[in-house]
Amino acid sequence: MQAKDQTITIIDFETGGLDKFKHQVTQVATLIVDLKSLAVLGEYESFVAPYGGLTYDKEVLKKPIS
Repeated sequence: MQAKDQTITIIDFETGGLDKFKHQVTQVATLIVDLKSLAVLGEYESFVAPYGGLTYDKEVLKKPIS
């Protein structure tokens, strides 16, 4: 049996740094994409207010976005 519609969900988490014990999640985003046409069928994006305030690594802000 073959599925008529095939989709994929892409999830992205942004954090204040690379240490999972120290840097909290700050943003969450998702995309639902049709694999045949590559059309975006749905999307969601939200900023997150971390408990206790945001702790971030200042070095992360210096890295170029690729």
